Amino acid sequence: MEDSDQDFFTHLISADETSHVQAFDGIPAPVSKRTASEVYKWFQSCLLGVIICLKPSDKEAKPVPIGYVALFKIEANHVHHRHTTLALSLLPERTGRGYGKEAILWALEWAFHHANMHRVGINAYSHNVRAVRLYERLGFVMEGREREMVWLEGRYWDLLHLGMLGREWRELYGKELVGA
Repeated sequence: MEDSDQDFFTHLISADETSHVQAFDGIPAPVSKRTASEVYKWFQSCLLGVIICLKPSDKEAKPVPIGYVALFKIEANHVHHRHTTLALSLLPERTGRGYGKEAILWALEWAFHHANMHRVGINAYSHNVRAVRLYERLGFVMEGREREMVWLEGRYWDLLHLGMLGREWRELYGKELVGA
């Protein structure tokens, strides 16, 4: 992520109620520049944090930002565990087109093949059935549920925790690590 991406990032995390709750865990409200800046700085400190862009339609145009994918920073006293959490968000009008799948697969390859992670987790609210189905199709395993964890769209929803181990990723996607 670059500083020039901050305006898009601010728009994305406040694009709809779900995006806001995913970014802040608080009551949906307008996002101040200060708050957005703090979240953006945190995002820049992630192990991996990138804006997902569509290729421009012509050579002169700029790439079109449509979302982000990130792997959370590992705290110094936890690096020996070699695990991280993946976060993904797309503009609502860009969902259901395969961009999320492509971004997740790219981030998983980066995590397991390049960063030598042992485990990658991903979370979803239970109302996001399409996302949960995608995560499971990609090989994530349901690991836990926090019941009625979040108030969203007029009711409580569970927070679901899924995970994938490096050996599971290698079995699914045929990637072998040298010396593994």
